Parts: sequence; C-alpha cells; structure tokens
Amino acid sequence: MGSFYYLNKIKIDSNELLIKEAVLETNNKITKELKKITLAISSLQMLFETSSQISREEFTRFALPFLEGLPGIKALEWAPLIADSTRGDFEEAVRKEGLTTFSIVQTDSAKKKFVSALPKATYFPVYYIVPIFLNEIALGFDLSSDKDRLECILNSQKSPQVAVSAPLKLI
Repeated sequence: MGSFYYLNKIKIDSNELLIKEAVLETNNKITKELKKITLAISSLQMLFETSSQISREEFTRFALPFLEGLPGIKALEWAPLIADSTRGDFEEAVRKEGLTTFSIVQTDSAKKKFVSALPKATYFPVYYIVPIFLNEIALGFDLSSDKDRLECILNSQKSPQVAVSAPLKLI
C-alpha cells in the first residue's frame, strides 16, 4: 500500500511541475506577443508624429508587415480626431480620394447596421485600415460611438502609455 501512495505522490508532483512549466511558457509567450503589439502601435504612432501627410498606400505598406508577425491582431487602423465643425469637410475630402460613399457612421444595434453618426463634439472615424479586404466596411466607423472603444480612447488620452481595451467584437 505504501508504494502505491509513494508512486502516486511522484506522479502528482510530476504533473504539478509540468503544469507550472506550461504556465510559465504561456506567460512568456503572452509577454513576447504583447511586446510585439506595443512595438507595432508605437511604430504607427511614430509614423504619424514624424510625417505631416501619410497616404493610404504608405499606411498599408508600413502596417501590413506587423500583421504578418502578430496572429492575434486581425486589423490595424488609424482614426483621426475630427471635430463636428469639420465633419462635412472631412467626409467630402475622403470622398474625393475615391471612397465615394464615405461618411462617419455608428452602429444601430436595433437594426444591426450602420447609420450616420449622431452629432457630437468629436468623432474618431476609421480612416485607414489594414488589411482592407473584408475590413472596408469599417471605414468611417466612429470608434468613440462604442462604449468599450471610447473607454480605451479616453484612457489613451490620459497617459502616453499604450492603452488596452476590453475584448472587442469586430464590426
């Protein structure tokens, strides 16, 4: 009977060690992935801080390689701050770029579709997005019209650190 308990104890200890090693390895992988994400976001920030004008093509060329190395990220986007007083001019300028149906929109949860964003002081419409394939529908979506995204925007404005949102449902 004593040898059964001894062997059982050895197996339990071995399993606990395997679990601890798996947890440590998972934590290391998550930390490494978060560092890559932070690098991608910081690099995009520097791109916009160091250039007065970024084209859609330049954004795509710059952002696309980050997506290839970050399987957890499904899209990278840039959304400028647009004041309500310049909303019409902004929408018209984007339409002149060739996005002829562009407008600042928000979701209507009752109808499960996009509607024109309600008037407010400022908007954060998705202006650039990579990859564009299957994500083009998000162009013009006002990130601040969603509670979780707005919280992340407000947090990012309070600190120079990268802000992380709650898990988001892709639109």
